[in-house]
Amino acid sequence: INAGLGHEAGDRILQQAGEKLRSIIAGQGQIGHLGAGHFIIYQTENEISLTSFTELASSISTHFEAPFMQGTQRLTCTASVVYAWFGRDDVVPYSLLHALEKQCKKIKTRGGNDSAQLTAVSDHEVEKHLLLEEALRADLNGPSEGLRLIYAPYVYLTTNQIYGFEALMRWRHPDKGLVETKDVISIAEQSQLILTLGDRVIRGAASHLAGWRNEKCEARVSINLSLRQMSSGHISAGSFLSTLAEYGLIASDVDIEVAESTLSGNLEHVGLQLRALADAGVRVWLDDFDGSSQALQYFSYLPIYGLKVDVRGFDPSSGDTKRAVKFASVISAAHDHAFVVVAEGVETETQLEFLRAERCDYAQGWFFTKGLTAGEVVKYVNHFSADK
Repeated sequence: INAGLGHEAGDRILQQAGEKLRSIIAGQGQIGHLGAGHFIIYQTENEISLTSFTELASSISTHFEAPFMQGTQRLTCTASVVYAWFGRDDVVPYSLLHALEKQCKKIKTRGGNDSAQLTAVSDHEVEKHLLLEEALRADLNGPSEGLRLIYAPYVYLTTNQIYGFEALMRWRHPDKGLVETKDVISIAEQSQLILTLGDRVIRGAASHLAGWRNEKCEARVSINLSLRQMSSGHISAGSFLSTLAEYGLIASDVDIEVAESTLSGNLEHVGLQLRALADAGVRVWLDDFDGSSQALQYFSYLPIYGLKVDVRGFDPSSGDTKRAVKFASVISAAHDHAFVVVAEGVETETQLEFLRAERCDYAQGWFFTKGLTAGEVVKYVNHFSADK
């Protein structure tokens, strides 16, 4: 809706969604808007029983089947509902919200318009989350060996040359070993450590890139920026460019990646910052793109250089025509809007052949190499260029 009709229309639909939810609970509980299209309903045991959870979810689905009105247009929306019963006061709120959000995303990947019950977050899970958070905080605030940047190459498929490298933070916990990146980001975002972590990534990547330049390596580096960094004002175009200058770099030396959700979170402010960065020479990539051609038309008004599409797990030889058509359509539509496309998560030769046939511009994934340390990048570029 935001992409096709604009954010004002999207806001009106959200208001109607809130009104529908308010009518459903009829004063029995509280409703909150968590951002984007996420709402939460909180009810005490005096207001709802465990057995009526499914009835509530069913009622939400039924109410959402009634058309939403945008002027004279009738729009159809569906709801993904996750419900949970928690009887303890010591459950950490953001642990609960994180668990609910994860379950909701699972429903949406199955097509949405469904509901599921979430079992309680155990004390053990809460304790595990808090311990990881404190360990990450300690590593960020001290000279830790556990945090380090690795680099994943982008390969230009037309020439088989390295275009650049995405900077990815890896965290090795002293006792638990390597923690998955998505878990690190989740913990950091919920505790606001994402600001400190983001600063570490920017400065670390800039320092490494300056070192590569000294060795006559012209590869670019791509840095991920989060919604929290962009919308809070912690990172601005000016501060980002000033940091680059400290390391003798200019805007055209780097790319940035922002997730599609970042643009929907605070479009006016984030859009201004992206425009200032793009005007200075930074290339802006839209990460985790999974939208429609309408969304592409909307993003064409923003200073987006290219899109990243995740093909991880896709096997073109398996007869998965649905995903094949989807990826081919996204690549074609992106080119129609003058965007270039990176396919990330490439793991097999079959995937690469499919992407070449569909004229995908760049590829990234373990097919080319596992993550490289900063010290391995220059040698890899020289070897890659010579062998290809």
